[in-house]
Amino acid sequence: MTHRQILEALTGLLAAFFTAILSSTIVSNALPTIMSELDGTQTDFAWVITAALLANAVTTPIWGKLADLFNKKVLVQLSIVVFVAGSVAAGLAQSIPVLLGARVVQGVAMGGLTALAQA
Repeated sequence: MTHRQILEALTGLLAAFFTAILSSTIVSNALPTIMSELDGTQTDFAWVITAALLANAVTTPIWGKLADLFNKKVLVQLSIVVFVAGSVAAGLAQSIPVLLGARVVQGVAMGGLTALAQA
């Protein structure tokens, strides 16, 4: 790869990683409004944040092992697609359980981006 191609690839990886990390900050700021709209409790409030972080922490080593076994480029693309799907599901959620499930999906994808963007 030329130097330019390396910089383009790195820019794309870091942009995807930044977007995934930024989602936690955005959700944290918007969560009081989201909870009032979905009639959530204080426990639900905590779980919406914790679900993504916990899924991220659990799946990061799994993605790392998969990167040893399979093509890293395909895994990065897969994690980006999974993150976008989780984001769309979270945005369309009409109940707390759906929102929690979508945040877990986002966390799984963030685990992939965390492990693979550095690899």
